[in-house]
Amino acid sequence: MKMTLTIVNLSGSDLSKTMFNKNSGTISINEFEGTGISSFNNNSIVTMDNIKNFDVQYKVVTSIDDIGKNNHVLFIANEVKNSDGDALGKGQRPGRVSAVEAATIKNGTFNEVVKHEFGHNMGMKHSSNDRGLMRAEGIGQTSVAPHQRGEIVSGAIGAQKQVKTYSGGYSTSSVSEAKKFKQNNITR
Repeated sequence: MKMTLTIVNLSGSDLSKTMFNKNSGTISINEFEGTGISSFNNNSIVTMDNIKNFDVQYKVVTSIDDIGKNNHVLFIANEVKNSDGDALGKGQRPGRVSAVEAATIKNGTFNEVVKHEFGHNMGMKHSSNDRGLMRAEGIGQTSVAPHQRGEIVSGAIGAQKQVKTYSGGYSTSSVSEAKKFKQNNITR
């Protein structure tokens, strides 16, 4: 599975010590790989799939106008708004736009927070047992359980669709979606 991503570095942060340490490239998110299981109708229907090679092909830009037409978007901003209090990031669930605060680069949690927000983009909700990558705090553990991967299989991809590049199936362009997300969720 492949996700195409434009990283809009609004803060001008140095990304050299992050997983996005080049102007463009491809990274793998191993935490999302493996068996995904989801059930519906009181367990009368079960979907199961094996997610292989969850790759993110990315480019880093400084302007929102450089976002690819159907790309996922990651903003790196100085401050992200959150109605639940102080958050290090925010991601649409499901969706294709997310934001992470630049301070996470300095405190060493950037990569983990980005993966957490991508989890939301792919349809994953916060962990009910407060463990793993999708725990509400999003820091300290990176495991993803099969039922959480099932949220990707049943929500973002869909059973039996054989999707290789996930684009989200949106009718709006990534640029217009990103502008709306930025206006509502990024303060500076």
